[in-house]
Amino acid sequence: MDSADILKREAKVLTFDLFGTLVDLQSRLQEQSMPFLRHWTGNSDDLAEALK
Repeated sequence: MDSADILKREAKVLTFDLFGTLVDLQSRLQEQSMPFLRHWTGNSDDLAEALK
């Protein structure tokens, strides 16, 4: 029996840790969007919050 079969039979729950991914996503959104929003007078943290 291979490990895939064992996982299919034995696994009851599958979870993912998204905290680091979401934090990184926020910083990347800020970094990538700010050049397009040069004339925007708001703050980049507010933009990231609005996009959640």
